Amino acid sequence: MRRQPDEPLKECTKNQHGYYRGEKCQYCSEEGELVLSPRNLDQFGRIMAGVLRHFPDRFELDMDQQGWVDAEEFITSVKFKRQNLGSLTMTHLRAVVETDPKGRYQLEGGRLRATYAHSIELDLDLPTDGVPEHLYFACTQEDSEEYLEQGLYPLDRQMVHLSGTRLNALEAGRRQAGRIAGRRARRRGSRKANHEGGHDGLRHQRSAGKLPAQAPRQRLNRTRLATRGLPNEQR
Repeated sequence: MRRQPDEPLKECTKNQHGYYRGEKCQYCSEEGELVLSPRNLDQFGRIMAGVLRHFPDRFELDMDQQGWVDAEEFITSVKFKRQNLGSLTMTHLRAVVETDPKGRYQLEGGRLRATYAHSIELDLDLPTDGVPEHLYFACTQEDSEEYLEQGLYPLDRQMVHLSGTRLNALEAGRRQAGRIAGRRARRRGSRKANHEGGHDGLRHQRSAGKLPAQAPRQRLNRTRLATRGLPNEQR
């Protein structure tokens, strides 16, 4: 189950400490003015990640080879596509970018882009100054053996995402593990629903006279025929 968003985006207007995420300003402990509710912040953040990393065309945005889109056009498109975010302004966008804990986005000169994790082919030409000497990548013990042998590769992304600290890498690994567990749970639920629906449909067709009553037995007999003559341990 996905964790419910519980972190608002606010602005410290009393002491001019800027935007922050949470209930109180980390510098003065004052409760600032609400910029985005937890729900709207979560939804807007997901839209930003999806559009700027994977599908700008769905929001009818022109993205250049460095991943930049026009910020005003981005806001206009989001407001049109998501009516519950119809009051978005450049202030909201700037607040999200400035408070993003992982530096996922850049907003410069009226242009906006994501800084990493793209699945579309781009040439971001990001600066390499200030890169830490040691970088970290979260994986399972089983996967680590494969990575040590074959190296890291980006799968469906354009580049491998590395973390600057072990703590950030562990957090990224936990999020990935949660997404994998969620996908597996949804697949199990889908298979269960299909299985139950299949039995219900079979019973309905049999009761309506569309299938003979011995249809399941016939399938079982074919299975027996297919295994006849095999040793017991292979049946």
